[in-house]
Parts: sequence; structure tokens; C-alpha cells
Amino acid sequence: MRKWIYSGGQVVTDEENRKLRLEYYLEEETRDTKGQTCLYGICVELYREQQDAFLVDREHAPAISYSREFVSGLVGKLRRMSVTPTGLLEAVDDELSAQQLL
Repeated sequence: MRKWIYSGGQVVTDEENRKLRLEYYLEEETRDTKGQTCLYGICVELYREQQDAFLVDREHAPAISYSREFVSGLVGKLRRMSVTPTGLLEAVDDELSAQQLL
């Protein structure tokens, strides 16, 4: 079972000074039948208004870690850096690579 936990959002502007809304979610995926083991991932959504409608871009980085604290911290860092769906996978990969070097 998958659950999405809203972790914050913000409004930024693009190069043409249009407002974009970014929303960040912690993904919780239960991996066993008793619900004891969860894997955590991240989803980033970008909403932009275009001709009286909203377009949505979405990207997932599933199953990053069993540590909710680690992934929650990463979501906060991505939010502070205004990472968009396009940059999510590269940003997560960079962060995981940096953690392995420590």
C-alpha cells in the first residue's frame, strides 16, 4: 500500500516571470503484510497555469530508504532548493552519492 504525505510547497517564478507552484510529498510504501516495513520515497509536482487550465508535471523517486527521517530531511532540502520534477532524480542521486562518501 502506498500513502502520500504532503510535506510542503512553494510558489516560484520561471524565466518568463510566470508563477509556478511546487508541491513535495513523502511517499510511504508498505512492503509486508503486517505493515511493519516501509520504504520511503519522494514525489514532486509542478503546477503551472496555461490558458485557463493547470498543467501538472510530476516525478517520483520511489524506494529511497527505509529511514523516514532521512527521506523527510531530503524532502526538506529539495524544497528549500526549489527542485522541480525535472531535477528530482538527479538531485536524489547526488545526495545519495554524497551520503555514501561520508
